[in-house]
Amino acid sequence: MFVVEIAASALKEAAHAPTPLYLRIRDKIKSLASEPRPHGCLKLSGAENRYRIRVSDWRILYSIDDARKIVTIHHILPRDQAYRVEE
Repeated sequence: MFVVEIAASALKEAAHAPTPLYLRIRDKIKSLASEPRPHGCLKLSGAENRYRIRVSDWRILYSIDDARKIVTIHHILPRDQAYRVEE
């Protein structure tokens, strides 16, 4: 099992999602603890250990530290904003 950490900024971003979608996002994040690379996840180019998963038109951007067994959620944004984020 992995520990899932969520950045405070990601929580604020997720709060803008409609309630039914927010619940789906929450469930998807919980599932990352048992399977950090679920079917449909995509490794992001240009970044090491950075992935994204899709929930409707929203994206969850996260990184995986296999050595420490930690998944860190960095952003939860609508698709049109998700890939403009710089880190």
